[in-house]
Amino acid sequence: MKVDLLDFDYTHLFALESSKEQFFKNREEWFKGSENGYSKTLVVDGRVIGCGGVSKFWDGVGEAWLLVSDKLPEYKWLSVKVMRIMFDRAMIDFNRIQAAVLASDPVAIRFIEFMGFENEGLMRRYGFQGADFYRYARVK
Repeated sequence: MKVDLLDFDYTHLFALESSKEQFFKNREEWFKGSENGYSKTLVVDGRVIGCGGVSKFWDGVGEAWLLVSDKLPEYKWLSVKVMRIMFDRAMIDFNRIQAAVLASDPVAIRFIEFMGFENEGLMRRYGFQGADFYRYARVK
């Protein structure tokens, strides 16, 4: 198995195989601001498995984001390890990293909590098509 961790480029999003097309409508928008933070692309055997990182919100505060391929379950533990390292390293530069997590996605909720983030509350009608999201944060 060949594993590469690349600096994120928005064109990597076009290589993600995902059934969650609603997240990909404005792929270029995900790139804006990502160059200010710590963002990476995980590639396994030439396939983009996920893109994610932390974009600078303002001094000391970053916004975490993650988009994954439907193939992620095949590389679950590798992906978790890479993301854990990435968030740990990002905490060197930030006092707070926050994330919006779809309230109806129990897998995403388990993942963000495993990454050491704490639920700070429900953001009603925050997302696309009025979806509810939770605000999670990891604070020094």
